Formats: sequence, structure tokens, C-alpha cells
Amino acid sequence: MYINKAMVYGNLTRDPEMKALPSGQQVTSFSLATNRVWKDKSGVKQESVDYHNIVMFAKLAELAAQYLKKGSAVFIEGRMQTRSWDDPTGKKYRTEIVADTMQFGPRASGATASGGYTQATSSAKSSTPAGRHKPRRHTLLTFISGTLHCCPFRFFPRSITIQLGQNTHGRLGLRSLLNVIS
Repeated sequence: MYINKAMVYGNLTRDPEMKALPSGQQVTSFSLATNRVWKDKSGVKQESVDYHNIVMFAKLAELAAQYLKKGSAVFIEGRMQTRSWDDPTGKKYRTEIVADTMQFGPRASGATASGGYTQATSSAKSSTPAGRHKPRRHTLLTFISGTLHCCPFRFFPRSITIQLGQNTHGRLGLRSLLNVIS
């Protein structure tokens, strides 16, 4: 059995670019930056940024072009693909993630919601003691296999169930998951 699965969570480095293929199918591409933080041998905190080329097709491409912009946080699942083409300077290669699932992350503070993606604080008056803040409530729109799903949450999940087909293969803490994919 072979597995080709990529999962990345990060921020767009540029606005999505949508084009139509000669067949008429829509394709959107953008670059996603993911941060990696670790301590070196001497205990000094180190940081590194990795950049991923993302490509998506059909309705997923339209949603990305409509709701995402430079700086948007997004979780992408898909498969790795390397394309090649001939250029006047020689053969060129590009490795990209072909997305099949997309989850919009929380918007930056002060951003306005548009279209079907919403992020809002609770409108009810807070009964929490002074000095404590009430957590914001977010809504994720997840596009999976042609269907748009709405998933409310208060915080990012602490763990994610890894599932292949009908069989559940375990749970990973979000920090562990991010370490695995970075």
C-alpha cells in the first residue's frame, strides 16, 4: 500500500490566482508559509519558514479565490505532485500540493467577514469575572469531496483523528501533528 498525503497549516504569502484551463475547469494556486520552531543543542530558540505551492481545482478553487487573500490562515489536505516542463533554459520541475480539503482558519483581528465564512464573538454579555476574557467563537467552513461543511469551535482542536477510509488510525495532538508535517 502506498500513501501520498500532505497536511499543512499556514498563511498565504500572496493572493490566490485563479485561471481557467483549456477544458474550462477552474484552477487556483497560491503559496503557503508554515513556521517551524525548535531549540538547538544550546537551548536557543530557532525558527524556520517553509513555503508550499498549493493548487486546487473546480469548486474548491472558486472558494479559495473568493474567500482567501494574502495573510489568510488555512489548513490544506491533499497529495504531493511534481510536474515537469521544458523551458528554453532546460527542464523545470515544480512540487506542489494538490488540495482536496480546505479549512479556513481564524481571520486576523479586525478583519470583516464576507460571504459564507464567519468569525464572530458571542453577542451575549459576558458573565466572566473582571480580568478574564471570554473565548471567541469561530466557524470553519470545510470543503470535502464536493460538500461544504460548517464546523463551529471555540479553540483550535488539541487533537485530530487520523482516518484513512473507514478505519480510524489514532489521534495526534495538534502540536505533534504540526511537528510531523513540518
